[in-house]
Amino acid sequence: MAHFVETRRPLFEAVPVPGAEFITYDFYRETLDRIARGQPMTEAFVRSRLQREGLWDTVKGIAGGVMNVFKDIKAFIEQIVEDFKVGITEVVEAFKQKDVWAVLKAFGFNLKTMFKAITAGTAALRHGLFKVFEEISKSGVVQKLRSGAMTIDEFMDQHPALKRVAGPAVAGILLFIWLRMTFIGDAGYDLDLTDMLKALAGHYSLTELFASPAGLMMLTLLATALATGGTVGAVWLGESLYNLILALLYTGLQKARKHTPFWNKLKSVLSPMKR
Repeated sequence: MAHFVETRRPLFEAVPVPGAEFITYDFYRETLDRIARGQPMTEAFVRSRLQREGLWDTVKGIAGGVMNVFKDIKAFIEQIVEDFKVGITEVVEAFKQKDVWAVLKAFGFNLKTMFKAITAGTAALRHGLFKVFEEISKSGVVQKLRSGAMTIDEFMDQHPALKRVAGPAVAGILLFIWLRMTFIGDAGYDLDLTDMLKALAGHYSLTELFASPAGLMMLTLLATALATGGTVGAVWLGESLYNLILALLYTGLQKARKHTPFWNKLKSVLSPMKR
């Protein structure tokens, strides 16, 4: 199965995509519908769509970046259609899921940034943190934190390796947890994009992440994910952008309960990776 080659712009550039913040969900969904119908991606369409939302005067100098985002998504769709031998409508349906749009937007529609985060996060899990979380899953420490028998500072002092994880690695771990939950059959976990954005900006550490009740839930989920074979999943997710996109599309469809033939084919590819 093919892997995407990192030669296209702008999704593979290590810089923010100009105009990405103006890609609303409605704009995104309408554009993907055009792709499914085989309509060309033109400057006239992008301009008219931005004008309709009253954004043209703000965005017109960087509208080319917006158009190139969709050109690259179209290239992804065509590659996946070819690899999985499915109809373009099914693949577009996966990309159209709101969770997929939300995660792409959180990373500024920049897959280089997303891949850097997931690579940093999964590397941290593989190189030491797996044993920490394996211990957490067996020791009942989450219950102690919830009851107040242990403070988050005491917990972090016992596991100094966790203190060193910050910034993009935290964002990658958050993304890993979100993707991993659907792999083990729990589609109910919702990724907190506020946490993701703070982590990407370097303003969030694991200490801060686990300090809240929601953070304790994530700690439990991560321990569960790793106890069910997370190291294999971590290696596979951090292997290529192509793998990451497949996991993202599967997760979007699973959360939306869109069990299409494409979803079944994705599942057949991804299932061996969950153990």
